[in-house]
Amino acid sequence: KKGTPQGGILSPLLSNIVLNDLDQWIASQWHYFETSYPYTNNANQKRAMKGTKLKQGFIVRYADDFKIMAKDFRTAQKWFFATKMYLKERLKLDISPEKSRIINLRKNKSEFLGYLLYVVPKRNKWVCNSRISNKKKKQIKLEIKKRIKAIQLSSTRKNVQLYNAYVLGLRNYFRYVTHVNIEMKQLAFNLSLVIFNRLKSVGKYEVPINAPPVFTKFFKNNYRTFKVCGIYLFPLADIQTATIWNYTQTQTPYNQKGRKIAKHIELNKLVLGEIKKLLTANIPNESIEYLDNRMARYSMLNGKCEILKEFLPASELHCHHYIPKGLGGTDEYENLRIIHKEIHRLIHMTNKQTIESYFQKHSLTVEQVKRINQYRRACNLEKIKQ
Repeated sequence: KKGTPQGGILSPLLSNIVLNDLDQWIASQWHYFETSYPYTNNANQKRAMKGTKLKQGFIVRYADDFKIMAKDFRTAQKWFFATKMYLKERLKLDISPEKSRIINLRKNKSEFLGYLLYVVPKRNKWVCNSRISNKKKKQIKLEIKKRIKAIQLSSTRKNVQLYNAYVLGLRNYFRYVTHVNIEMKQLAFNLSLVIFNRLKSVGKYEVPINAPPVFTKFFKNNYRTFKVCGIYLFPLADIQTATIWNYTQTQTPYNQKGRKIAKHIELNKLVLGEIKKLLTANIPNESIEYLDNRMARYSMLNGKCEILKEFLPASELHCHHYIPKGLGGTDEYENLRIIHKEIHRLIHMTNKQTIESYFQKHSLTVEQVKRINQYRRACNLEKIKQ
């Protein structure tokens, strides 16, 4: 048998390994083409190259699904046959005749990873626009209906949080669609009767009043939505278009400077992904105020531990009450601290041998120990001596 399992977790990784050669070859044909003349800047080089017979084109690829953008039909034909031949002769791969074709984006639309791509005239040039593909819209409708039905049948915080996690995932993925707000409003309108009829008996339909910080961070807070189990459902119609910033080529994991840039740029994306995980986390005995404020504080800190100052994935995160509930502490935002789970255990430890082993494991600095002792003092626990 040939190929990798459809939807398997290894499939994208294996595709990247095999098709990296294709990426480099396509880039060498135009974007990274080395000219014999040493041009002083890239703009002059590209201007000169446009007067040659070189194939101007750019590849966009995810796993084994890719598009090559070309300026005209003749150039697109060259790319089509050259790529087909390269894959066959160099990589021993065949393309799918049903899925592989040349599309004129001025006349037709092309689907890619749930996006529908096309171009429109603007100021004497053509600009790429995007919408959500019809296939993806059908999937979204079915999934929303399934999750709303689950809330109706079992009106629990867990089901509401699972719904919100799904809507937040849609927002994160499709926020760069050119007309995403129009698309989502249409979807919300088509689903409005189903949502209203199923939730009118289990929730309250209103404009959010004193919405939690996580809600106001991602939504404009002026759309009516249902409140079930004290939690507002994220409104589908309130998903807004986000600005796409240019990708910096200096961002790379392979050198120190590139890693610093990558870490800064990717942090917000990581935080969004971890917030989605926090939404689906099951903590049955905690209040809604605690759950909302935990996510709000995590978001405010950009996902960093308040003691180690390192990024925390949801699986390593503990939310500490600065003043314990047993000593009169509350679930208010100001009383919560986001810390690493092992540091949280260290704050509450009383066994000296265990404390020493944790110290050796984490190589804590004087400042970090000072902060831990501050937290222990608030818990009426003995100070740790380094």
